[in-house]
Amino acid sequence: MSPILVPLFLLAIPGASSEPEPGTNVFYIASDRLLTIRFVITDNGQPYQKRWETYLDELFEEHDANKDGTLTGKESDFLPSRRLLQAVGVIPGGSQRSASLLMQRPSMPKTLTRAQLGRYFERLEFRPFRVAIESVEPTQPAQPTVINGQFNLPGVGEAFFRLVDVDGNRKLSEEELQGIAHSLRKFDLDRDETIAISEMAPQSQVQQPARIRRRNRSASLPPFASLATGISSRSLVTQMMDRFDGSQNGTIDYVLDQKELGLSDERFQALDKDRDGHLNRREVTAFLENAPPDLEVSIRLGKRPDEVPLMGFHSEDELARSVDVSETETRGTFNIGSVEIVVELQSLGMLESSPESKATRIKLELESTFKQADNDSNGYIDVREARGLGKFGPLFRELDTDRDRKLFAEEFLAGATPAMSIAAHNLVLTISGGGLDFFRLLDTTADSRITRRELGAVASRASRWDRNNDGQVSADEIPKQFQATIGLVHTGPSVPANAVRGVTVGGMSRPQSAASGPTWFRKMDRNGDGDVSRREFLGGEEDFRRLDRDGDNLLNGEEATAEPDAAPDPLTTLNDLFNSLFVN
Repeated sequence: MSPILVPLFLLAIPGASSEPEPGTNVFYIASDRLLTIRFVITDNGQPYQKRWETYLDELFEEHDANKDGTLTGKESDFLPSRRLLQAVGVIPGGSQRSASLLMQRPSMPKTLTRAQLGRYFERLEFRPFRVAIESVEPTQPAQPTVINGQFNLPGVGEAFFRLVDVDGNRKLSEEELQGIAHSLRKFDLDRDETIAISEMAPQSQVQQPARIRRRNRSASLPPFASLATGISSRSLVTQMMDRFDGSQNGTIDYVLDQKELGLSDERFQALDKDRDGHLNRREVTAFLENAPPDLEVSIRLGKRPDEVPLMGFHSEDELARSVDVSETETRGTFNIGSVEIVVELQSLGMLESSPESKATRIKLELESTFKQADNDSNGYIDVREARGLGKFGPLFRELDTDRDRKLFAEEFLAGATPAMSIAAHNLVLTISGGGLDFFRLLDTTADSRITRRELGAVASRASRWDRNNDGQVSADEIPKQFQATIGLVHTGPSVPANAVRGVTVGGMSRPQSAASGPTWFRKMDRNGDGDVSRREFLGGEEDFRRLDRDGDNLLNGEEATAEPDAAPDPLTTLNDLFNSLFVN
């Protein structure tokens, strides 16, 4: 089996409560070793769980109308049902327990205390911070899809690799990497100097190379698993046994030894409590619950000192030290052997907004959803119009509290708002990606297109991929890329698969970039990629070369803002010219 097809296994479990900084451990298990990545989320210096507890305190106080310390009768009617919480995505729909419990609400006592309110959500399997598995090395979909908020086209990664591999030997030479921009120029159909994923649509239907699959017990196991998705620890340990027992010598003995797990002597001896040279099921379970991290990813929400970054990485392990925090503090990349993991923060505006701002945004969103679904503008939604409510459509009967087959705005907001408010406190670590997706690997800004700057960086990045130092990058050496996205569960309307980040299947619409720089620079940046090329630049050759300090044939916002060394200063001239042509 080639390295690109070596199965990966990532497990995520809540950190032990005895740890000084509770977090979520993610185990990356390759063919040669095990690494533990711990995600630690804090809010104003406190564990993220504390934010949820504070929200429950406020929720309880708000609905305890008579202030007697309990919720009775109609005071508890605001509690959302299991189906509503599943609709907004805060309870995984695939949970085995959730599938078997079809009741609207767990049975509750006639009076509900604050402690019982917390247990109510626990019985619904709600977690303030959880792990979601979206797609890992998926079977190529037949149609365009949206995975983890990104437009996905079947076969585009493989097709992109083939286009760069001019001689077709499944290896990228230095010459091919240096000439990547020339090789792909003809696919820039709209001539905007970027290659959008939609422009790769005809190429993505190429026949995929045959893969040789080993027939073994672990072939059908998912490469990711998580206790936070509802799987039991017993099932998780069983999956580990099935994956690794006998992986080294072919002997299945229902225990795991040091070589099978790839652990160091010190780590394995600490786990092998009975000193028999093997880990039994009980010892494996203990390991999953108490593994120290090899790499720690810290997300610090709320107030923090100016010198403390929003996202930070810490590692004592040499294999996990290759960390590159990109141009913004909300996105970072680290490499572990042949794997590249991108950590990105999303939904920060909603996540860190005030309670009043959250409530206003939720109200406006629900009102907009209702208005769009009310096709005849008669002030209510009937059964035929319910489909326009999106994820709330199947809950029409539940939301129609007076059972008159008419869902008015007041009913809709009263039923949907509590679930949406809870979703605004549900932080999710979403793991996706994997496989040979050369396009995604080069698309470092994750905007579903590849810019000239990204193409220019390919050769330098590829030097890290050449693991056998033969001067070429084979398909087996290209890193698998995984995305670890941390943000609120998506509660907005569904995003159509043919219009994501400005990308349209079969069309050439472009995303808008929030580029920095003076007005003339942002106006000249016609393709919105944050750079101005010579083709986009309206000035002369001499002015462009004077501004292009690093000589990469692209002007960035910093170069456009900086004062040139030589006179005359072209910035004022260009600004006046552009204002006269396009602004005034």
